[in-house]
Amino acid sequence: MLTVSSLNGFQGTVQINVSFGTSVAGLGAGFSTGMYLNPGDQVNTDVMLTAGKTPGNYTYTVTATIGEVSHNLTLPVRIVPVSKPDFVTRLWGSYSILQDWNVSIQEQLTSIDGFQGDVSLAASVSPSLPDAPSVALQPANIHLTPNNAMYTVSFSSNRETPVGNYVVTVSAVSGTYVHTSQALLMVGEYRPPSGGQPSSNSTITSSSTVLSSLRTAYGNIVSSVFSDIRSLLLLGALTGIGVAVTLGILKRLSWMKHPDGQP
Repeated sequence: MLTVSSLNGFQGTVQINVSFGTSVAGLGAGFSTGMYLNPGDQVNTDVMLTAGKTPGNYTYTVTATIGEVSHNLTLPVRIVPVSKPDFVTRLWGSYSILQDWNVSIQEQLTSIDGFQGDVSLAASVSPSLPDAPSVALQPANIHLTPNNAMYTVSFSSNRETPVGNYVVTVSAVSGTYVHTSQALLMVGEYRPPSGGQPSSNSTITSSSTVLSSLRTAYGNIVSSVFSDIRSLLLLGALTGIGVAVTLGILKRLSWMKHPDGQP
C-alpha cells in the first residue's frame, strides 16, 4: 500500500507511476492514479505486483507526482522459481475498518503446477494489544485442488479497540509447505450518530443506502423543477424579444407613413 500525505497544506491530483530497474517479461504492477490530495489529508492505493517468469532479485520504483513536485520510493522484489507443485495464499495489501465494526473479505488459495492437498489456515494480529482487532478465517481447513479455493477473512473490532495500524499475518500449512502473507489493517475512530448507534453494520449500510436514494430523488426533483423554471424563463425572454421586435417594426412602418408625426 502506497500512502501519499499532504505537508504544510499541499494539495493537488496525485499521479502514480511504477518502473522496474530491469526489464523482465511478465513483471508488472497495477495501481490507481488520479486521486486528489486535500490539504492536511492523505490518500492510499495498493500496488499489486505481477511476477515474471525469470527468477532473481529486482527493484521497482514508485513515483508520486503532484504538479511539479515528485517523490520516488525504490523497493526490492524477489522472484522465486517453482521447482515442484506448490500453492500460494493471497491477501490484499491493506484493509480498513472502524471501531465497533466488522467486515468480511473473500480471499483465495491458488494451486501451482497441479498442487492438491489439505491446507490449514491461521491468522494473527500485531501488535497484540488489549481489545486489538481480531481476524477469523472460514473455513480454517481447506482441501485444495488444482481448481483453487476461496476462503473468507473476517475482521472485527470493538468500541475500545485502539485506533491505528495493525499487521495481519495469515499462515497456510500443508505438510512441509508453509506460506505466510501479511497485510495492513487500519482501524479508524467510530463516532455514533446523535440518534444512537445502529444495531448492526447492515443497518448502517441500509440506512445510508436509503438516505442516498432520498437525496438522489430529491436532487432529481429539484433539478427537474429548476429545469422547468429555466425553460419558462427562456420562453418568456424569447417572447419578450419577439414582442419588442414586433413593436419596433410597427413603429418603423408608422413613421414611414407619417414621418412628420414621429419624434
